[in-house]
Amino acid sequence: MTLALPARRLIAQLGATLLTCCLSVVLWAATATTPQRSLLANFHHTAWTVQQGAPADIWALAQTRDGWLWIGSSSGLYRFDGVRFERVEAFGGQKLLSSNILSLLATDDGSLWIGYRFGGISRARAGALRHYTEQDGLPKFSIMDIASAPDGTVWAATAKDLAYLTDERWHRLARGSGLPDDVMNQIVVDYPAGLAVATRGSGVYLRPPGAAQFHHLNLGSSPASLLHAPDQSLLAVNDAEGLFRYSDARRRFTPLIVPRERFERSKLLMDREGALWSAGGGFLRRTLLNTRNQDSYTLSQAQGLSGAYVQALLEDSEGTVWIGTSGGLDRLRRNRLVSVPLDTELYQPGITRGELGAVWVGGVPSVVDIKPDDLPQRPLPISTTALYTDPANVAWVGSARGIWRMEGKDRHLVAFPEELRDGEVQAISRDGQGGLWVAISGKRQGLYRHDGEQWQRKGRYDALPDGTPLAIQLDGLDQLWFGYSGNRIARLSGGKVTLFSSLDGLELGNVLSLHGRGRQLWAGGENGLAVYNGERFMPVRGVLGERFLGTSGMVATAEGDLWLHGTEGISRLGAQEIQTLLKQPDHLLQYERFNFQDGLTGSASQIRPLPSLIEASDKRIWYATSVAVGWLDPHHIPRNNRAPPVEITGLQVDGQRYPLENGLVLPKGSSKLRIEFTALSLRVPERVRFRYQLQGVDKGWQEGQGLREAVYTNLAPGQYRFTVTAANEDGVWSEKAATLSFEAKPRLTQTGWFAALCAFLLLALLVLLFRLRMRQVSRRIKDRAQERLIEREKLARAVNDTLLQGMQGLMLRIQGAQRYCDEDAGKAQDMIQEVLDQADALMAESREQITALRAVIEFADGVPRALGEIGTMLSHEHGVFFRLLTEGEQRDIRCEVRDEIYQIGREALFNAFRHAKARKVELELLYGRDFLQLRVGDDGCGIDPTQIQAERRPGHWGIAGMRERAEQIGAELDFWSQPGNGTEVVLKVPAELAYTPKKRRFWPTRPETEAERSTES
Repeated sequence: MTLALPARRLIAQLGATLLTCCLSVVLWAATATTPQRSLLANFHHTAWTVQQGAPADIWALAQTRDGWLWIGSSSGLYRFDGVRFERVEAFGGQKLLSSNILSLLATDDGSLWIGYRFGGISRARAGALRHYTEQDGLPKFSIMDIASAPDGTVWAATAKDLAYLTDERWHRLARGSGLPDDVMNQIVVDYPAGLAVATRGSGVYLRPPGAAQFHHLNLGSSPASLLHAPDQSLLAVNDAEGLFRYSDARRRFTPLIVPRERFERSKLLMDREGALWSAGGGFLRRTLLNTRNQDSYTLSQAQGLSGAYVQALLEDSEGTVWIGTSGGLDRLRRNRLVSVPLDTELYQPGITRGELGAVWVGGVPSVVDIKPDDLPQRPLPISTTALYTDPANVAWVGSARGIWRMEGKDRHLVAFPEELRDGEVQAISRDGQGGLWVAISGKRQGLYRHDGEQWQRKGRYDALPDGTPLAIQLDGLDQLWFGYSGNRIARLSGGKVTLFSSLDGLELGNVLSLHGRGRQLWAGGENGLAVYNGERFMPVRGVLGERFLGTSGMVATAEGDLWLHGTEGISRLGAQEIQTLLKQPDHLLQYERFNFQDGLTGSASQIRPLPSLIEASDKRIWYATSVAVGWLDPHHIPRNNRAPPVEITGLQVDGQRYPLENGLVLPKGSSKLRIEFTALSLRVPERVRFRYQLQGVDKGWQEGQGLREAVYTNLAPGQYRFTVTAANEDGVWSEKAATLSFEAKPRLTQTGWFAALCAFLLLALLVLLFRLRMRQVSRRIKDRAQERLIEREKLARAVNDTLLQGMQGLMLRIQGAQRYCDEDAGKAQDMIQEVLDQADALMAESREQITALRAVIEFADGVPRALGEIGTMLSHEHGVFFRLLTEGEQRDIRCEVRDEIYQIGREALFNAFRHAKARKVELELLYGRDFLQLRVGDDGCGIDPTQIQAERRPGHWGIAGMRERAEQIGAELDFWSQPGNGTEVVLKVPAELAYTPKKRRFWPTRPETEAERSTES
């Protein structure tokens, strides 16, 4: 009996459905034992929320040709360079139509198309903005999606209709095209089988090329999302049935089975690795469709997603996936380090090499064999603290009971004796004779060797240090090296033990790792890295002086590279750099660093298990941290070969922003300049390097050290050109540098003629100062000449008045005595005796004159001190009381006045002590405001008034000489005396004649008070 055609189709559909269900069950059973791994395991996730400056409620993402990431949100349009968010309200001074953005499109010509929630589209290109509204034919509805067809036609899906742009005019599709009266949720314009449209409530519609009508596809009526995959297929999802692929031949969607996964209101993205990203409420999923088990990896808000709902997906030009959510922005990029999840949680995991690319991972409470497909095998219940693989590829696992030997499927325990049990194995190694060396910590801590039959402490090499080595290494020369705490290393070679310490160049602190290759031995410790050159250890430093702290694992590859694992991450030292270091011990090494930004979690172990880095037999580098185990392939490290575009983003002069225009003229007197720039490498923007130069200021390139701005102060007038370039995380430099030229105008004080005027004035000032100085020097020379002239006059006066007149008198007396020699010998003898007495008096007076002249010179800086010396001398000579008084602030006295005052005072003192017969003599000097006063008084017999009036006494200056001296300096000299009541001599010199003028000041001083004036006077 032949079935009717509808019946056949029904049976076929039922069979297909049954087959699909059976396949789903089989696949679910096959994947039931595969752990559901977090998306964060091998992707680096970064989230930005409002707290970090990101907008919330993001609906659209786009990347323009210049590299900027554009973000459309309900709060505005933003652009992002991977570091800073910048809200954009206008282009070229023209504002956006609205701040509520619903869709974005970046086209190959560099344009950014902006669709608004309340209708309208704007096109931003080359800094200009073009608006399209209902007047340009655009439907006045929400712009749900914008797409660009291969022929350059721009399409818009609105809340009610489809429209396309030609000749700057929008055209709606004609009524009756087959589309329902529904929201056009999404449009796919580059699908070879036709124009595909996803509606909100009516399903998916397709218009084949050249056709005028759309026809409905078999995807139900639930909300749907579409994706044109790189393999030219069309994928779709709906809430009710999941994921589908459209078949051109059958003209229908067929389901894609993804076990245990639901697709509800998902956004779709296919990345360059062929993985499908789908997102909906509360989660993000990455599905490997082409793998046997179609593994899925998920990320939710509980795992750090910025928001509860994913609303936009984008893969940028560097392969980074961006997610716009209701709460912010997320970035996901593939890590360079591959983290391997373990079924069993291990405390402080350690690693060692296994067979055929496998590795052993051990910790507390078990040890696991991980095969080359990174899938762990059934764990063995061996609590492990150390692992080691010998040159014969046999793995040794240390436990509290002994050392387990792992070779293939064979498991054999080399048991500890009773006294060594329950200790923790720190390090294991074989020696060249097949002996097994084990370092044990605990009660019986120390170093032991197993020779195949028994355990021997220190292997019977008593010269080895006491204590437990932290690391043991057999080098290529069959020498055994032991690293200890306290900056100590021991070498066992040919039965001889050699010890190394700080005297041999060690600066490592606790030695954590040793690695021998050929004649080189590398040693790592908590304080850094060192290499043994055959005689001593040399410290190793990075290009900026880095010490590679906490190096607890090292691997030397066949290519000559050295890999390190320490507290700062995993570092690669290139073979060429190492060769240079061995030739130049002070060479600073260039290196590559892998850290948390590359997927490294936790920190390298600093005690056990060690080492923290090994090389597997398949040449992969495996690492172990305190919380994770993973690997990287040194021959296939993902690299970013895209040169980052660099752009100058802002110019501030003295706090005010200016447009970025070449040839800009800055205001006069501009001083502080701030230039902002960025590099549009969004993958790892934290590692972008900048070099910039301001021609006219910088002599060479300046390193930005991560900063995205350059600041210059005290900018001189002139023409300037600023240039900046950048390199991405892999050292690929920008193909074209960004430049900005500008001119700084001088202010009045910065012009050339002002400088010339200042130079002329300075020269004139120097000439004036020179002339003043020469006048001062001339005056000083004249004063000195005047002083010498006065001294000569004094000397001439003294010689004339004393010596010459005295000698003349002596000669007359001698002549008189000569006349009496023959007539009256007695009288002649008396006259000769008188002559001798006069000669003695003349000698004494001459000596006093010379002493007075010396005193004038020696005490030129102090009249009171000079007269005080004379008064004190005469007081001791005559036994008379003497007192010196001074009042007022002592001031400098003119040299010509000073000497006369001294002579007058000296004469008055000599008269008082020699002739007054006084009991007390007093000298007073008063430094007044209006005059300088000298007073000499005594309580002696007084002076006869006739002598005061006399011109002079024979042979002496006397009172007449004192008056003459006073007249020479314009002073007043008064005498007061009464017989029996003493004598007083008072000399008054006007202040303007007595004092040296004070130096004039260049700033005003406060006026003197009346009290100060009265005190001085």
